[in-house]
Amino acid sequence: MKTWLATSTPVTPAKAALPQTAHPPKGKGKGKGAGAPPGKRSRSEVHTGGLANLRTLAVATAELSLQSAKHIRLLSSIAIVTLLVPKHPVVESAAAVEQFGDAGEPDIRRWAILVSTLADEQKLPGDIRQVLSEHVNEVSSPEQLQDVVHICHCAPTSNDQSMFKVQLQVTTALERVAKAVVAACVVLGATVKYGPAPRTAAERLVASSLKQA
Repeated sequence: MKTWLATSTPVTPAKAALPQTAHPPKGKGKGKGAGAPPGKRSRSEVHTGGLANLRTLAVATAELSLQSAKHIRLLSSIAIVTLLVPKHPVVESAAAVEQFGDAGEPDIRRWAILVSTLADEQKLPGDIRQVLSEHVNEVSSPEQLQDVVHICHCAPTSNDQSMFKVQLQVTTALERVAKAVVAACVVLGATVKYGPAPRTAAERLVASSLKQA
């Protein structure tokens, strides 16, 4: 067999026929019937999906705003003392201070008016007036109150002009004086408000819109 293999003429195997393939249509590869690339959405699908995402984002933003507003009202009720005081020359004088000037200046002026006028109010008990008078005598310039009086607001309520809302926030250095101010206002008929304030009109509107969404 080896001799035969050595002397025989080698047979060249025939080449296998290549499979015929269809030629792609000329142009930019977009022949008749060619579809969109896989994974690519049509414009209508993109538009519909965008609106759905926008609605989801709007609802989430509204819910977050309500949650934030609730937390702010809760924290404010902890940090700020709120009173409803019937119309009286003391609160009318404090409310007349305009909300202009340097940071904190209107609050300091309102605080000074409240303390000084309450100290002269004859209807108040002597111990309350004494605390207020001592504070009046100790403070000789507004600069002494810049870092201790943070908030002192006074304005008529929106639904009843004969009732004034007074809000106070001071440091612990003035805690004794602030308690005297609150006690004095209570003698004049004030009511101390506890807990978070009611929801604002904007909060109610957002909550109502969410129910309809």
